[in-house]
This record gives sequence, structure tokens and C-alpha cells, in this order.
Amino acid sequence: MTSTDPNITIWFILINAKHRPIYYRLFSVDLPESSTIILLESKIREYLAATCAPDSFSRIDVWRCTNPEMPFIDRDMDGLETKVEAYFKNKQDRKPSTRSSLQDLRVLDNETLFVEATGAVWYVTVDHEMRPIRGPAATLARSIKDLAKSAQEGSPRIIGHLNHDTLVVWRSIVSKLRSDAALIDLTRTIDEIDFNDNSKAIALCQGISIADLDISEDEVLLVQVPGKGEDGEGEDDVSPLPSDDNLNSDFEKTYSRIRGIKPPSSNSTSAGYGKDHSVDHDIIYDGLYAPSKSSPNTVAPPVHIYHPIFWQFTRDSNDPSVTPDSNFLTSIRNFMTRSCDMSNSELGSSKDLQHCLRKLLEWDIPVETNYEGDGVIMFNHYNAQIPMVIAEFRPTLGEGGYDPTVLAGNLMRNMLGERKSKSIVDKCCCPIFMLAGGGPWLCVLGGVFINRFVVQRLTDMMWIGFGTTHEELRVYQVAKVLLALRNSLRNLENYYEFVVTTKKIPNFSVKGDSHPRHFPYPNSFISSDGNLVVFEYLGRLERDMRCVIYLARIKGTGKKVVVKFVDRYGAEVHQFLAEEGHAPQLLYHGPLPEKTIYDAFESAPAYQRPMNGGYQGLGPAAAPEMKMVVMEYITWSKPHLGDLVQSRDKIAAVLEKLRSNGYVFGDLREPNVMFDANEEVKLIDFDWAGRYDIKDLSPVQQADIKATWTRLADTLKPTAEEQIEVDEALKMLVPRVNDPSDVPSRYAQLTTDEQTKVKKALKKLDDFSDPPFALYPIMLSPSLAWPDGAAPCSPILPAHDTSHAGQFVSALWCGQI
Repeated sequence: MTSTDPNITIWFILINAKHRPIYYRLFSVDLPESSTIILLESKIREYLAATCAPDSFSRIDVWRCTNPEMPFIDRDMDGLETKVEAYFKNKQDRKPSTRSSLQDLRVLDNETLFVEATGAVWYVTVDHEMRPIRGPAATLARSIKDLAKSAQEGSPRIIGHLNHDTLVVWRSIVSKLRSDAALIDLTRTIDEIDFNDNSKAIALCQGISIADLDISEDEVLLVQVPGKGEDGEGEDDVSPLPSDDNLNSDFEKTYSRIRGIKPPSSNSTSAGYGKDHSVDHDIIYDGLYAPSKSSPNTVAPPVHIYHPIFWQFTRDSNDPSVTPDSNFLTSIRNFMTRSCDMSNSELGSSKDLQHCLRKLLEWDIPVETNYEGDGVIMFNHYNAQIPMVIAEFRPTLGEGGYDPTVLAGNLMRNMLGERKSKSIVDKCCCPIFMLAGGGPWLCVLGGVFINRFVVQRLTDMMWIGFGTTHEELRVYQVAKVLLALRNSLRNLENYYEFVVTTKKIPNFSVKGDSHPRHFPYPNSFISSDGNLVVFEYLGRLERDMRCVIYLARIKGTGKKVVVKFVDRYGAEVHQFLAEEGHAPQLLYHGPLPEKTIYDAFESAPAYQRPMNGGYQGLGPAAAPEMKMVVMEYITWSKPHLGDLVQSRDKIAAVLEKLRSNGYVFGDLREPNVMFDANEEVKLIDFDWAGRYDIKDLSPVQQADIKATWTRLADTLKPTAEEQIEVDEALKMLVPRVNDPSDVPSRYAQLTTDEQTKVKKALKKLDDFSDPPFALYPIMLSPSLAWPDGAAPCSPILPAHDTSHAGQFVSALWCGQI
């Protein structure tokens, strides 16, 4: 062998002594073509020691397939275990001489060798009650600590959130657990073991070496996941479970950093923004990002779910029935005229601006000497203060080198760091409005402080000047926006007075349970039998600021439920699969309550009025009408490798039930497919689910499907009593002379209460109409693998679900899930 020998890449699959794959992927090493097998084994040993677990195997053996022209292909490893077993069973393998060179063997470029690594350890992951939550798996480990790490890394969704030090590894002494046993047999054997008796089973210290245990090649150890067990129901909190991040300490850490942050104007330039967002707890989630590879995603759920004041503002800004009076319209016209005066270089801080806003909002808006900014409407009572509106204007938009909407968010953060605000900050999410702009431009923002700061634009950056000879519509729209803000401020002041004086809100403690201030405000719903159900949040189900799914517990019964916030949801499909036993029970789907989290203890909540006129008018940014979904919480497990064929068939059977009843699921990815304790398929996340176009089916099939649609739709529609209420409300709109054109004038003559009843009736009528066919969302992620034909706003088809199911099962086969 010389230094001029050409190198060759050797691909191999790592298997154990029973010829089962240890990892479901290919490995490769590079070495000279003249190298011998003995050198290859040495090279592989070095590679595995560096990438897997040093000194974790006692022997390396290389096997070669007698049909090397049929290689394995990385990323296409379906049925790998079956294929490898077939090669050895049919004796299509041979062990080359250790003295043979790769050149003599004529190893092909695309050939895959089998590398048998003796020393792999088998384990089963079990919950705190010693129930298997994953089938047998093998790993290379030199110590019990390595085994615990491998178990944690091998099940990122189940136990990836835990520290490996919290996992307990058990070894059965009397009843040996074997890797080739079926999961049901392993479960029975484990159930018979008394883990309190050291003569039957022992917990292994993580410092113990695997070599010292003299473990047989097919023996299985148990990796136990700790349970919480605080609810007394015996439910397992393994997964899905609240992310174990401590929201209280996370909030306290964010708060403690406020005083050390640079002045708001310094952090509002593009350079300052990037530096500010380089520190985790300094990030403001405002939808922007710094130009860096490590910049975080600053998207967050709509602020509307954290406090109803934001929905009130958005709804009223878009409500065509809102009619500002002539005096208000005159004041708006004057305000818009002054905004176009480019000679006034001090517009942002002048008394002229304060006078305009004071008259429009009916609030004094003084300039606070301790803060940057151009005015603050402050709640200041009972020795506590907090900003309700922060104003930031520039003479022209962008003057000073920063975006005024970014500066407004930084001002909010600094003001909430004041000591006088702490008593309020500790109790609630601190809903705040912000006015930002420059010259004839205006934007209204909303912000909250949960465990992090969230700032979102409630309107577009609106042009509030005069550019044409016909601007009455613009004056009217700007008037509606500021009138909605004025009305919202009255309710916001009442809310903060309640926060300061009430004893209903629990005291904040870093070491206590997660405080309600970190969660959405809805904490109740009306059940199908008309009863008020109140729940309390236990935690988020994802460790991500974008999380809109929470684990909660119903007060009184202690039953756990999952609470989710959506703007679209296939409730009909969810109900159908729940009846078939393939989805959690749907407890509620509907609008958010108008009351805050604390008010709901007093009486049944009134629900938010829908936005009349669609999502967007002239000025207000598009805001979804958020809905709340409450479903039962289920304990789930994952099928082990030996049952994947059966699991695939079960998924296919569920999809066939959907298809034959006119439904599609749309998002059949791993996070949305569960298996319950009986290993039955449960689908969750019906955001995209719905009906598909059945026009190509036979008339008989169409009739059967439409009968199912009608039956399920009826369960989700208003009751007979509600229908009577709808009919009575709509009678008020009946034209006096059978002239449809008379309806608008008739509506204008109704009282405010009557108009509210009509709006609710129209909303319920909309609930009676057939839903549109299921479509993929506009925000379809381009980074994920979707079936052929899937595209934003394109129809979701049964074939897409079938294709997704194939991808899901393939991922299970390859050990990627």
C-alpha cells in the first residue's frame, strides 16, 4: 500500500448478532483501495468510536452480500429489517477473508456491506408505571449513562424534553426480557415483575459500565420515564405533555433584563435591532427578524387570544354599522389635515398632536419626561401605574433611521420594567395599545407581556392624509379606527382597575404553578348540555412561542383536556372520527368568550360577536376570527417495529372511512397521528380537514355521503330554540313594502340591542350553510414534503392523505420518528 493508492468509499449497514439493523441508515468510511479487510474493520471501529459510543462493542465482523449489484439506497430504507434478515436467511452472504484487499474483492462503488457489531444493548422505554411506550430498540453504549442518552435522543417527541439524568434504567433479575419477544409478551412479563424487590429487579447506576454487567445479546433493559402523578388520576404525562419549561422563571428572567437594555431608540435601528435580538430573553416577538442565520422566528399567536380588548378593537374598526357622529368626523378631518403639514418638524411631540388626540380619544395624552416617545395614556390609580396607549410619531415616516412601530414595542418593554408597574405586571399579560407613525401615516399596534413580549400590528400603516379630491371614505375609515380605540380604552381602564383591586387573581410566585398571566384569557365554555365548564391551564404542549395548544384541567372533576386556538377547523370531520373511535372526544368548538379569564367564574360567558363585513376593511390589518377547540386528553403510545405493518393497515382503514364518507384529513404528518393504549389509531389536529368534491362518485355513494354530512352538520348547528331566536331576529329586517332595497334603511332604524340580535342571527345562519371543500392553506410550508398536487389554496384530495400515510409509515420504518 502506497500513498498514491486511490481512495475508495465503503458503504455499510450496522447490524447486531441477530442480523437486525442497529441504526436505520447507511454509514461510510474512506480508505485506500489496497486496504485489507482487517484494516477496514479497524477503520470502522475508529469511526464508530468517534460517532457512536467508544469501546461499546467487543467485536467487528464484515459480511458481504453475494449479490452486490442490488445495493441499499440511503433515505429509501423501507423494510430494512426484513431485507437484511432475508439475505442471511437465504445464505446470500459470505464473510471475506481478513487478508483480502478491497481491490481483490472488487467492491463496487454502490455496494453496501454488512458490519456486525457485537455489543449492542437492547432496551424498552417505559412510563412511570412501567408500561411500555415504545417497542424494543438497540443502541451502542459503553455505560448506563450512554444508554439513557440514546433512549432520550432516540425518542425526541416522547422524552426529548427530559434530562437523561432523570431516566432510570432497570434490569430484570429473575424474568429475563428478550428482544425477540412480541410487545404484548414483553408487557405481560414486565407486569409480573415486582420492582420493589431487589431480588427481582434492580435500578442501575448511570456510571456502571455495560461490559461489567455481562448482558446477553438478546437481553432487554428498561428505561423508565419519570411521571408527575400529581393529579391522582393515574394518567401518564409522558407525551403529549406541557413543555417542562418553567413559564414563571422564564417570565422573571425576561423581566429582570429590562433595566439593563439600551434606550429604545438605540434598539430600534436595523443594527440595534440585530444586537437586541441576539439575546434570548431580550427578543420582542413582533414578526421581524435580524439578518442572521441564528435569528429566531418572532412569530407569535394573535394577541387577540390573550385579551378580548384587541378583538373588540379589530371588530369595531371593521364594523360597517359603526357611525361616527358629525363632530367626531370633523375632528378627524382636522387631524388628517394637520398630519400632511410637512413644515411642522415637531409634529410628533407638539401640543398640536396632543390636542388632536385628546379630543379624539377623550383622554389626556401627556409626554412623560422619564421616557422616550411622544405621549402616554397612563392608568395611574391605587399606587400602581401602567401604560394603556403609547404614542410614537416622527415628522416623516422613517425619520431618525428607525421604524416607529419597532420603537413603540421597545417603549412598551421599558415602561413595563418600571417598579410602579410591577404589581400589575405580576398579575396579568398587560394588554397595551400603541400608536406609531410619521407625517400622514398611522398604525395601531397591540402588545402583551406573557413570558416574553409580543407586539403585533392591529392595522396596516394607514395613509391618513388627503391625496385626491374624493376622500370621504378614508375620513370615515380613520374615524372608525380611532373611535374603536376610544371605546376600547374605556374597557381597558375598567380591566386594570379590576386587576389592581381584585383578590381573584392568584399571587405570582416563581416556584408556584404556572401563573394564569402566561396563558390565553378564555378559561370556560358551554358544554353540549348547556352547563358552564371552567378549566385551568397546566402548560403549553410545545416549547415554542408560536404554540396555540395547551393542556388544561377541568375544575371540579380534574379531567384533563386539550385547548387549542384556531381560525379554521374541521369540526365536522373531528366529530365523525370521534364517533368512530379514531379521534379524541370533541367537547367544544366555537367563538372565544368576551369575558376575561377571571370574570368567567361569575356567570356563563357571552361569546364574541363576529366581525361584520369580512376580515379586512380600509386600514385595519387582516385579523382572523379566532375560535377555541376543547377536546379530551388521551394518553398515547407509539407502535414498535414489529407491528408497523399492522399500524399501516390501521391508518389505511381510518383513511378509507374518511374517503368513503366524503372527508379528507389533509395534514397526516407524524405529530398528528397517535396510537392509544390499545394501539388504535387516533388522529388529532383537524385544522385542514373537511369535505372533498364527490361529483365523480356514483349517485348512490353521493347520497350516502350527503346523508352523513347532513347528520353531522346538524350536531354542530344551533338548536331548535336557537333557530326560533334567529327567525324572530330576522323578522325585524322584513321590508315593509316587500322591497329588498329597504333592508339597509330598516336596519339603521333598529336600536343597538336589536342590531346586535340581527348580527348574531346572521352569524348563526352562516353556521347552517354548507362548508366549502377543504383546501390547503396559503401558508403551506415549503420546507416540508407534501404529496404531489398539494399547493396553496388547492383542493385536498383522498389521494393526498394516502400518500402522506405512506411517508409516515416509511419514516417509522427508517427509525426517524
